[in-house]
Amino acid sequence: MKKIFKIIAIMILVLSNIYLTGALMWQRFIAEGEDSEGFIKEKYMAAYNAMDFLLLNGGLAIDPAAVAGVEPDNPFSPANLFDSGEERCMVCRISQYDCESCTDYALEKIVQKTRKWGMKLIVLADYRNSREVGLFRSRHSGADHIDYYIMGRADLPIEEVGMPYYFVLDAQMKVNDVFVPVELLPDLTNRYFAKLERKYSQTR
Repeated sequence: MKKIFKIIAIMILVLSNIYLTGALMWQRFIAEGEDSEGFIKEKYMAAYNAMDFLLLNGGLAIDPAAVAGVEPDNPFSPANLFDSGEERCMVCRISQYDCESCTDYALEKIVQKTRKWGMKLIVLADYRNSREVGLFRSRHSGADHIDYYIMGRADLPIEEVGMPYYFVLDAQMKVNDVFVPVELLPDLTNRYFAKLERKYSQTR
């Protein structure tokens, strides 16, 4: 019981820090404008200062019933996703509420990296309907081999960050290795993929 209270207390503290940081950033947004490079850097760094918050996502599961195929004849199911004996796949999670450049960077970077070392890649899109997903997909014609699925807001703490993120999804639909890619901090993203490649190349 004490352990549960401790976990709850940590989550409250982290959430409070995030919301306080967000409030301060919003004031700066009003003062300097959305295109301010300083504002953008502060937004990204706030996500990384919430690393404890990100760590709370590991091992949480996604409900398969909450995921739908973009095409009516291509419904989502874990059996279909892992039908070739794969144990895991890479996920790029995007939302219509994310900034466009953040989403473009996240997808382009993960396509480039996963193509090198062969892990299957899917996109889970929090978009209103299949048409909007299709419009986004058409802007990334070089990544049209990726399977896109629609998933509304997930029951994951990482959703509170409000930016695209990556994770590794295993055959039990559990989330692992969560990471928020940062366009202004490319070295961190490169290190993330380098560590993943070393980790999972040993299990293939």
